[in-house]
Amino acid sequence: MADCSLPPPSLFLALPGEPPVPWSRWISSFETYILAAGLEEVLDGRKRALLLHCLGAEGQRVFGTLGTVTKYTEAVELLKTHFAAPQSALLRRIIFRRRHQRSDTGATVNLATCTRFFSHESMGPPSTMLRGYANSEIDIVGSLQLPQQWPALFSGVGCLETFTHQPLLDPTMTPVIQPLRRSPLALRDDISAELQRMLDDDIIEQVNALPWISNLVVAKKKSATLRGPESG
Repeated sequence: MADCSLPPPSLFLALPGEPPVPWSRWISSFETYILAAGLEEVLDGRKRALLLHCLGAEGQRVFGTLGTVTKYTEAVELLKTHFAAPQSALLRRIIFRRRHQRSDTGATVNLATCTRFFSHESMGPPSTMLRGYANSEIDIVGSLQLPQQWPALFSGVGCLETFTHQPLLDPTMTPVIQPLRRSPLALRDDISAELQRMLDDDIIEQVNALPWISNLVVAKKKSATLRGPESG
């Protein structure tokens, strides 16, 4: 006997974007729900309709673009082909960035990582020399030249226009305004030019007054460019 009081699993894809749960895990939860609710013997059309209902609005839209099937098993196979395909570029990028190197490993681990995530790209010879702390040399096995499918993402500064940075402050601390310390006369023209460049690139913005004010510390690099807070 069907028990419709059991809550169904959460919607697979309610909004555009990546599914919050992998397809294999979600369909397993859905099949468990069908069995627990006593719906395994219902008409095939009802099971298909229940599957589509639990897909969510965006999931139903995607399903409509995959073709027309009338049977439940065919619908499951069609969705599996689409959603259980190789991981999307966004998910692969997130997994790649979360990886870290242990202290007891070397370049071999990095090579294995690149082989796993970029198996479709060929490894070229090293093109640069990397050095770590105390000027220690870092072994390089090879270099990857990844195609730039979205060149706009690799050009310019890359400012976040929809995000407002709000630093965490201790409310018990009293704001401090440091007395003005004049910059060296020989660097003033360079500082003015650099500040104007950062204003033009929307890296900084001009304000009239703030409760916290610290002096700008600037020095010359070996390349004759300025080293400031934004460049480290």
